[in-house]
Amino acid sequence: RRYVEVMEGEDSKAFAYFKLMFIRGLLELRKHVPKFELTIQMMMDNANMACFAPTSIQDFRARFGLDLDDGQCVEFAISLVEESINNWRSVQYDEYQRITNGIR
Repeated sequence: RRYVEVMEGEDSKAFAYFKLMFIRGLLELRKHVPKFELTIQMMMDNANMACFAPTSIQDFRARFGLDLDDGQCVEFAISLVEESINNWRSVQYDEYQRITNGIR
């Protein structure tokens, strides 16, 4: 929420530009998922790390909406931004930062 406030709210030109860049970034990243996936697979194969689950690759791929066409991906990206604005985890983290570090 604080990030949105810095951009002068959800109706600001800055926020609209942020959303546009987020959408463009997601569309571009989707083209390179196989490269990222290979890196993750190499880490999974060579490390016994609890952060990797048997479904890590599938979960990673799902974050990019690879089963969506570009138009659907744009809608997916917009929904990610909208859902994140008042996400309870973000709100709680902002409060934690305010309390522990005096960040407002």
